[in-house]
Amino acid sequence: LGHDLFSEKPWWYWAYASALGMSVISFVGVAMLIFLNIPNLGAVVEYSCLAFAGTVLVADALVHLLPHALEGADHDAMTLVGLSATAGCLSILAIPEAIEWHQHQHGNGHSQSDSVHAYGVANLVTEMLHNFVDGISLGLAWMSGTPAGLSAA
Repeated sequence: LGHDLFSEKPWWYWAYASALGMSVISFVGVAMLIFLNIPNLGAVVEYSCLAFAGTVLVADALVHLLPHALEGADHDAMTLVGLSATAGCLSILAIPEAIEWHQHQHGNGHSQSDSVHAYGVANLVTEMLHNFVDGISLGLAWMSGTPAGLSAA
């Protein structure tokens, strides 16, 4: 009693533990898709998953993270951040179009199954950016203390 579990371990231990936990949850979701033969539904699942993932990422960034980041900022700074976030969202929409245009311009006779799907690349870019920001957020939260680390995890 009176013994704090979180104070026994350094902050970086809990940062890695929470990141590992989120990764395990993601892998379980992918495994469920495979074991339930959901990929057989094809394009409907692919586009639904991408639309859901994109919506969640944008909503989390614009509705949850941005207001916390802008606390105490002046109006000009908030306007610049809002415009930058909107430009970022629009650029994610432009990535698949640019890839499809590039493939069309430089087509070399490959079949549709051989080419890289533009939405897959957009998903990879989005996930890369999300994981990068998520890792920084988790690390900073755990550095600031156990309560912040637990709430970020």
